[in-house]
Amino acid sequence: MIVYRVCSSKYATNISGESSRKQKNNRWNSFGTPMLYTSDSPALCAVEIHQYLPPSFIPVDYSLLKIEIPDEDHLLIDEAFFEDKVWIDQLAITQRFGDFFIEKKEHLIMKVPSAMISSCFNYLINPMHKDFNEVTIVNSMTFPMEGKLFRK
Repeated sequence: MIVYRVCSSKYATNISGESSRKQKNNRWNSFGTPMLYTSDSPALCAVEIHQYLPPSFIPVDYSLLKIEIPDEDHLLIDEAFFEDKVWIDQLAITQRFGDFFIEKKEHLIMKVPSAMISSCFNYLINPMHKDFNEVTIVNSMTFPMEGKLFRK
């Protein structure tokens, strides 16, 4: 299965999940817990990144990673969890869930709907899972984020 990730070009070879471990206010993991965030399309990656940037910030020197992950059983959360939109605004709920996913190490991948576009999906990858070494970067290219989404 192919998924995508947009990141600063200086991290284009790093898929360790360390960048999310060092950040606060992640949706699916708390500070100190590594997780690799990927999406089902390059467009969703751009939208997801946009939500964290200041309104006037135009990102430059970003890369799009095309990543291959094993087609194995993904952890799927019961859809009822997402019916109540409280998960979108209360990060503590999703962070606890994601931390548990990482700690248990039972699944390599957790599929979750995007909080930005619910019909699209993010694939959260557990760098602590025994099969993480099967996650590979297929391609990396410059990803200019331009157009109306990132206009002042």
